[in-house]
Amino acid sequence: MNVEAYLEFLRFALNDDGVVPDSVAIINWQELLRFAKEQAIVGIYARRILFDNDKLNDCKWLGNKLNEDDVMEWMSEVAKLRKRNTLLFEKSVDIARRFHNDGFDCCILKGQGNALRYPIPVLRTSGDIDIWIGEKENSVKKLRKRLLQYVRKDYPNAEMVYQHIEYPIYNNVPVEVHFYATYLNNPIHNRKLQSYLSQQLSLLSKHIVSYKDGETIYSLIISD
Repeated sequence: MNVEAYLEFLRFALNDDGVVPDSVAIINWQELLRFAKEQAIVGIYARRILFDNDKLNDCKWLGNKLNEDDVMEWMSEVAKLRKRNTLLFEKSVDIARRFHNDGFDCCILKGQGNALRYPIPVLRTSGDIDIWIGEKENSVKKLRKRLLQYVRKDYPNAEMVYQHIEYPIYNNVPVEVHFYATYLNNPIHNRKLQSYLSQQLSLLSKHIVSYKDGETIYSLIISD
């Protein structure tokens, strides 16, 4: 596996103004796909290979254009990414609406919010849903207790760690309910950080970003 060539092509894939690297001439496209899957960056490569490949066409792929089987394998992975991201967008909107309707401030951390920064959002390799929850009138200690009761009302075995509670509300999408967006190990600095973040959450819970995918519009509450 020629990792150096794959990394050089990755830099090209990330840089719209980049020059086609000489390594294109020696890339094994099926091996590159395996590498991309291992690194969770299939969509970054796929955009350049399948959808934004004018420069590659101009240089005739340096004599190493994908064959039909290569294209089908890449398209298959793209289809999986699209399907998964569509599901994650749907569930992100749903879970935020649930908590909002039950009186919580909330926003989606990372995940589908990050996807909106991609040139083609549905090509991001997605994982679980992280949702940050807060209440103006409650301390974190009281909030943790209320959220644990909220989740365990329907899922008695839901697990809690320092930063979040596992919320198995969807069969096919893991959800983590966070009462901390992040934290610091130094207790003094952490206390200051949490005070600042608690002030920000009420603002972030009103930060709604719309994303249109085909005929569907998703309204996401995200921590941009």
